[in-house]
Amino acid sequence: MTSVKAGIVRDTTDSRILPSEGYRVNFTWEQVGALGADYSFSRPSIGGRYYLTTFTDVFDRKSILGFRADAGFIAGDAPVFERYYAGGFGSLRGFNYRGVSPRKGVYNDAVGGDFILLMGAEHSVPLYSDLLRGVVFLDMGTVEEDFEITTWRASVGFGLRVNINFLGGVPMIFDFGWPIAKDEDDENRVFNFSFGASF
Repeated sequence: MTSVKAGIVRDTTDSRILPSEGYRVNFTWEQVGALGADYSFSRPSIGGRYYLTTFTDVFDRKSILGFRADAGFIAGDAPVFERYYAGGFGSLRGFNYRGVSPRKGVYNDAVGGDFILLMGAEHSVPLYSDLLRGVVFLDMGTVEEDFEITTWRASVGFGLRVNINFLGGVPMIFDFGWPIAKDEDDENRVFNFSFGASF
């Protein structure tokens, strides 16, 4: 399978790892099958992040509030492994990785969707030196078969960010999340561990 992808990014944030102010907006368009393949479909997507400092303590450490929104759509007939799924860090915490999806078949299998919409907010505060931060978060969104909203998921939780110098400033992420709105077939997961940069 071949594809061509182009994107535009506008970034005014003050850091790639831990932004405390500014915004980042991106738009991408991927054309799968442009150079010949068994499948041919388009995948436009748009996303945005906004950060602001809510408090600076006497050690110049910042408490940061972040907001995010992402949307994507598939135009054409995409295979199951190329469709949208949600769950986990950067998506919907409190749900299993790829645990949010339209489902079909005798075994109610996750088949992915052609439309995804995700939103969230996270407040991050320093706990110890520059090594440890705490967060509370709200994640919301859906994955649908078509360009519509028939179900809505939401989760809340808290977590820790552990910054180890030998990882180059990229923190270890420990999150605990619980769904407060879900579909009966969604797969839950309370604990999530990953490596990552900003929310």
